[in-house]
Amino acid sequence: MKKKLDRRLLYRTIVKLMIAIGLSFVIYAFVADYIDMADTGQVDETIRVDVSGLEPNQDMRVRWDGRGLIVIHRNQHTIRQLREEPGKLRDPYSRDSNQPEYAEHPLRSLEDEYLVAWLPQPASGCTFMLIPAGLAQAGQIVNSCSGQAWDFAGRAFSDTGESGNLDIPEYRWVTPAEMIIFR
Repeated sequence: MKKKLDRRLLYRTIVKLMIAIGLSFVIYAFVADYIDMADTGQVDETIRVDVSGLEPNQDMRVRWDGRGLIVIHRNQHTIRQLREEPGKLRDPYSRDSNQPEYAEHPLRSLEDEYLVAWLPQPASGCTFMLIPAGLAQAGQIVNSCSGQAWDFAGRAFSDTGESGNLDIPEYRWVTPAEMIIFR
């Protein structure tokens, strides 16, 4: 009887030891992979956006990282109007804006023809509408529920709500029709 108990104890101990070794290998693999991803920056830090099909005065919306990103293809009329003296803008020179250094000018972009900006999180059921240039000077992005509005450079109008200018992400053009946007 004692021999049977010793054998059961031995088997239980061996099984527990094998489970512990197996779990340690699995945990090591996850931790090593996580550390490797953090070191190389491959935690979905970028997204590629192709704008080749975007016509002037059209926009493209991209959902990424739980946020809405808008890309607007501006026409030459819009670009001229955005460069003129600003009207009723809350922060016309973007001094209090969250943007990279290259966006510190009236168009707030790398290429004059394109605005790339983060959209604020709208209330449930609300959307952002685009009012093309001509109907609203240089064009507007309008929140359908709150009425908040921004021009096609992402600058907030002073009479449409409490929100400031749209945030501009870091991005680079890799081809004339494709950009990489950084988190």
